[in-house]
Amino acid sequence: MASRTTEAPEHPEVAEDITVAQRGHHLSDVKLARAAGISPRHLREVKRGSNVSLRIVKRLMAALQLRSIRLGDVMQGSGSGEGVSPEVLRMIAHAMRQALAPVLELVEMLEAYGEGKSTAQLEAKARELVRDAHQDVTAERDEAQPERERSGATKTKRRPKTAKRR
Repeated sequence: MASRTTEAPEHPEVAEDITVAQRGHHLSDVKLARAAGISPRHLREVKRGSNVSLRIVKRLMAALQLRSIRLGDVMQGSGSGEGVSPEVLRMIAHAMRQALAPVLELVEMLEAYGEGKSTAQLEAKARELVRDAHQDVTAERDEAQPERERSGATKTKRRPKTAKRR
């Protein structure tokens, strides 16, 4: 006979809230499942704290007249990081650094202005940032244009739809 391993419930708070409300309404599992429009198997999964769909939880909440339910610590990590590629993490960090660079430059400009540094320097830096932003927007627009428009081809006109004859 195969041994069954017992895993810790993923959502013990949901299981507890549903169970407490069920007892408060004096409903059997069969009656609650029927009232919620779910299978008894799904109800057992919820009461074990298993990972079930939000649709099932919402149906149970409606049947039990619950306005809210605890979801636990949503900020808690769900894994060990096993299987996450360090290269992918480095790529994400690099992309984030590039995205934040213009913002950090603006922060430095504001701080410099607050400290009363030369407005000529600030104006030159501002012009540079505006020029760079304009180039970025232009490049993105050009990439988004369809190939035929870039090559100068004209759009073909469609014929108007006519009513079908019976």
